[in-house]
Amino acid sequence: VNILNESISDDRIFYLEQGSDIYRGRNVEIQDQNLTLSVFKLDSLAKKQLGVPYRRRTRRIKTAESQVFHETFIKLDSNIVLDPGQVEIPMASIESVDVVHSDVGKSIGNFAVGTLGVVGILTIIAAATKSSCPFVYTDDGHITSFVGEAFSGAMFAPLERHDYVPLGNPVLGSKELQVVIRNELQETEYINLANLVVIEHPEHLKVMIDENGAVHTIDKPTLPIITQSNTGENVLDEISFVGDNQLYRFDHGLEGASTGSLIMHFPRPIYGNEAKLVLNAKVSFWLDFAYGEFTSLLGDSYSSWVDKQNQRSVDEFKKWQFDQDVLLKIFIKENNEWKYVSSFDPVGPFGDPRPMIMPLDISNISTDEVEVRIQTGFNYWELDYAALDYSPDVAVTTSFHDASEAIDESNADVLDLISSDDQLYVEQHNPGDQITLTFDFKEISGKRTSLFLDIKGYYQPIKHYSGKPDWMYLNQFSKPGHFTEFTKDLLLQYTPVLYTRDIEPGKQVKKSALFRN
Repeated sequence: VNILNESISDDRIFYLEQGSDIYRGRNVEIQDQNLTLSVFKLDSLAKKQLGVPYRRRTRRIKTAESQVFHETFIKLDSNIVLDPGQVEIPMASIESVDVVHSDVGKSIGNFAVGTLGVVGILTIIAAATKSSCPFVYTDDGHITSFVGEAFSGAMFAPLERHDYVPLGNPVLGSKELQVVIRNELQETEYINLANLVVIEHPEHLKVMIDENGAVHTIDKPTLPIITQSNTGENVLDEISFVGDNQLYRFDHGLEGASTGSLIMHFPRPIYGNEAKLVLNAKVSFWLDFAYGEFTSLLGDSYSSWVDKQNQRSVDEFKKWQFDQDVLLKIFIKENNEWKYVSSFDPVGPFGDPRPMIMPLDISNISTDEVEVRIQTGFNYWELDYAALDYSPDVAVTTSFHDASEAIDESNADVLDLISSDDQLYVEQHNPGDQITLTFDFKEISGKRTSLFLDIKGYYQPIKHYSGKPDWMYLNQFSKPGHFTEFTKDLLLQYTPVLYTRDIEPGKQVKKSALFRN
């Protein structure tokens, strides 16, 4: 069995919870499916200062006083005995992992072993704060909230894109909102544009913005009547309710399969030729981690490889993402044949699954059902909710607001750099770099208001690999489906008992720096 072995950087804060006891962990390493670290027990005063229960803390975002942004809380069962000093914790003793933002005191990712399995927990502990994209927070004067990640997956200049991050509804009577865009990892972020989209609409409707920037209203979403994973299992319970901690992870693989899919049957209304697919979804930590495993194979050629990627066209990137099933692909069935509609770009793994919408033309469907298929790589995405809304879009009032103030971490005015879609960027090179944007807006009486951040940019992870790359092997990743096969075989070699098949006899996967025999 291949084993994940890694030393976790010292700027990571770990706490172990066992019953009412809290331990602080240092010198954390993952070895042979065990977590090894040195621990000391917190006394009652230290626990009080920590704010236990920590999820109830309400602190404001600070400037870059510290490079520590995430605290990882690991809940243990009662079967293991913890004594101060060096300890070795079997992964089987871990019940859940909670990643909490240090400044805000709010969970931005809570994961149970029962739903992810050992390999999922390993991935989160090793990779949860390794690579990502700009983190977005709001402060309405009452509470600071983590709302999500921006332009996830746009890791090269040609992939620069708009992202419409939902900010929720303002507190009644609010006339000002602060938005913080923060770099929390080893990466450089290039932010071209950031403005506030204010949508006023009837109280009973929800509004969403699709990836092309079009506004849609949601009135009466309809759940599917039948769902089928690629193994034929009914997963309706997993996708029927938002925020119920039940997720479909596209990990029901048939023998030899490297992709996951979901087919949904919806009742078709007698009248109308348009529908809107409404999802709540995000990419998994596994996809983020596996992509890092792929880039580690580039060794000391990683930087020059990145330079070459920045010269490629966006169409080349989109084709590679499509061919490797990185995107969330949407199909509808017409005349007994599946027709490709479009794809959703990645949504970062931190926080809750994001609401997403895609209009569908159902004019060529003459049956009494609308069949929709979602397809992606094995275990690449997590789906929390899926529905079709057949209601026509209702007229709403949409306004765009430039920030009245934009201040970076050194108190410099950067408003001119992020007010327009141009060649000027705010560049965030270091963890702790941030922009604090202030937006002024006025609510219309009698209307409900929904807020979105229109943000455009890209980012580039900073990696320091060693060793010479095997270009003959790496060139295979240009073939359709090869990255998908690589990631699933990587997972199967590590924990083959979790899934339905072993590696084909004699087949080998290129080892990354993290996997050893």
